[in-house]
Amino acid sequence: MAMKPFEYDSTPGDQDVVIYVRDPENSGDHGMLGEFNGVRRIYAPPPRVFYDRILQKNHYEKVWVVGEPDIMTLEHPIVGYLMEKYNATKPNGSDALKDLQFISLARNIIMSPSTFVWWAAYFSSCKTALHFPIMPLRPMLPWCELLPGRPRVKYYDWFRSLEFDDIVQAREVCDGYLDGALGDVTDESLLSFY
Repeated sequence: MAMKPFEYDSTPGDQDVVIYVRDPENSGDHGMLGEFNGVRRIYAPPPRVFYDRILQKNHYEKVWVVGEPDIMTLEHPIVGYLMEKYNATKPNGSDALKDLQFISLARNIIMSPSTFVWWAAYFSSCKTALHFPIMPLRPMLPWCELLPGRPRVKYYDWFRSLEFDDIVQAREVCDGYLDGALGDVTDESLLSFY
């Protein structure tokens, strides 16, 4: 049985972008950087430079922002920034299922390390353009293993200001961060982006 579509005041147009912000730092008692099971981790969404690079390059008609209800405020450093600088709009009356469907309706999706947005992207059209951040430290999920290998995906290494269309290159960079092959990512260098 198919899920009944939700009614929205407005849905993302073909020239719009939907940004999903996942902020694990706000959902736990750890800071932005930490350690879990002996592995250094990042508990933050990508920094502003990641979003700026995509939004300034692509000139979307409308910017939508979706995320957990507790971060969808002007006080949140990423959500508030997107709302103020890019006039990002939240969908009205959203909840998890509506957000999942709303994101999956978009033709352009900017992702955060999150299985939620990964599934929304998975259910989206094959014509959807995905913007996938490569994180310089391991998030709480196996993000490198979730790199989508499909057309119209752009991978962003925001830490070194690189972007890739090729999943093989993106996977090498993502894995390179995890195994230390790209050099040590210091807390100071990482925090300078935030």
